[in-house]
Amino acid sequence: RPTVAYPTPKVLMSTTSSSRRLRGALTAGLAVAVLAGAAAPLTLSSATAADRPDSLASTIGQKLLTVSFDDLAEVVPGEDLVVTGSVAKVTQARIGAVGDAVAATFTLQLVDATGDVLATEDVVAEPDGSFASTIPASLLSAVDATDGAVQLAVRAVDASYAGFSAEDAGATAVRVASKATGLTVHNSFVSSVGWVKPGEKYPSTVTVANPTGSTIKGGRVTVKAPKGTTFKKSSGPGKHRTSARTITWTVPAVKAGRTARLVVESKAASCPRRPRSRRPAAPPPRPATARR
Repeated sequence: RPTVAYPTPKVLMSTTSSSRRLRGALTAGLAVAVLAGAAAPLTLSSATAADRPDSLASTIGQKLLTVSFDDLAEVVPGEDLVVTGSVAKVTQARIGAVGDAVAATFTLQLVDATGDVLATEDVVAEPDGSFASTIPASLLSAVDATDGAVQLAVRAVDASYAGFSAEDAGATAVRVASKATGLTVHNSFVSSVGWVKPGEKYPSTVTVANPTGSTIKGGRVTVKAPKGTTFKKSSGPGKHRTSARTITWTVPAVKAGRTARLVVESKAASCPRRPRSRRPAAPPPRPATARR
């Protein structure tokens, strides 16, 4: 049965491929765009892009390369990741005309959602432009998929062939399967509407997630009120009993990849008022005296 637990931040440790050391990280924004499904654009050299960044003429005639990746199946923790695809020339970068396949060389990077590079491999394509590279399971062991599946990206950088080149030649997303075997519980404890003044009511959430691949029978979640807070009411699926200090939630079955969420209304404690200090009474007026 699930129990309420504080969230633990995920840490993905960078590692080094046996073939070479890590050579740096991509920008976080670029990696996030790939993981979100955006197409990975070709990147020109910094000098060319800076000269005329908005001009079509600045890219025509450039000797560029592009790497196309085959679809990657979900990777099961403990298994190798096999990456395949092909390399070709690009004759007009902005128009996107792809030329002949070539036996180019490039560096394959495994990247997480923050842009950190987890591993690198040197790749040499075949004469027909095709390639196959294997990222060992040992390098994927650092990926924390205990609370659900994790999205990573593979990128081709520093591609080169007979005067043709590309700093960023292509990218695609890859999903690492979840290691989870049961439900997870996250209690926010935090107001979802921002700062709360003493005596005010505020909402928060308790979320039960199923990161596995099958439906799991629910259980019972007991939530204790934080110090300085009392529960007022709760709403959500299943049965839930609410008192000032405790909520008992009977969670129904949760389908694979879905969540059940309980919305809790709490009230922040009021601050006791300090008693007003009384001013000392004014001394009585002195009697007037006659002057001689």
